[in-house]
Amino acid sequence: MLRALSKQSAPPVVFGLFVTLITLSAIPLAKADALDLAQAGFAAKQRRDCVQAIQLFSEAIRQGNFDSERRGFLVYSRGVCYEGMGIRDKALSDFDTAIALLPNFPNSYIYRGLIWTFEREYDRAIDDFLSARRLSPRDPMIFNNLAGAYERKGDLDRAIENYDEAVRLQPSYAEAYYNRAAAFLTKGDLQRALSDYDQAISLQPTFADAIGNRGAVHLMLGNFQKAIADCGAGIRLRPGDASFWANRANANLTVRNFTAALADFDQALQLAPGDPAYYLGRGRARLFAGDNTARVEDFKTAVR
Repeated sequence: MLRALSKQSAPPVVFGLFVTLITLSAIPLAKADALDLAQAGFAAKQRRDCVQAIQLFSEAIRQGNFDSERRGFLVYSRGVCYEGMGIRDKALSDFDTAIALLPNFPNSYIYRGLIWTFEREYDRAIDDFLSARRLSPRDPMIFNNLAGAYERKGDLDRAIENYDEAVRLQPSYAEAYYNRAAAFLTKGDLQRALSDYDQAISLQPTFADAIGNRGAVHLMLGNFQKAIADCGAGIRLRPGDASFWANRANANLTVRNFTAALADFDQALQLAPGDPAYYLGRGRARLFAGDNTARVEDFKTAVR
């Protein structure tokens, strides 16, 4: 089982913050002028305190008589904070406003495109990334994100073309190689996928997703010992990932190392007890190991 694509490259955002309203002690909102509030908002954003940054930006926008450029940057920055907190409807509204105020600022298009990609509105995402590309034609991140939208839409050839351009512009872009490998996998070109995983890992030796996926490709190609080695390396880097354990279990099963396969499937099921494929795999391992009673229970659980 191959892992899903990692999140496409994006400007730095903050994820998973617990939303709690707080009291602003450094600058009382009623007394600070709009410029002070804006500067404090940027400082809060820099230290990843998105809740406070949103309050400060909102008050600065309410109070301030800013020109279009400054107001656009404030609204954009607030949108980044909303996106970082997963409040995508408000983030979209802010990016819409920022684009209207700053139509030549590519970052707003990039962020809005990422949200549209998340929402599976791929045509809208592509339009935004194309707008960003026109404004910043040598930014490899834009090509990487545009490729991701094409890939999710199912246009693999255009996706690969844009990944090609991303790595041409930035040959050290490990994630673009990783993402292009996934596109090659979808096309069934295992050797080119393997080559891209090799390149991603050479650039970023602790890239756990790339190592684990390379192990899965080795498994498909029949390189079982290499698959076992890669999955083991992925496990050492991220032991809580059930797919690494399951892929190694399948490789061990293929080379008839049933004891190791059972142990790996057990671990995968501890991490992901609701995955039917892991019960099916463990059932097969138990079948080949001669444990007929237990394998029937696993097969029943997989079906259920």
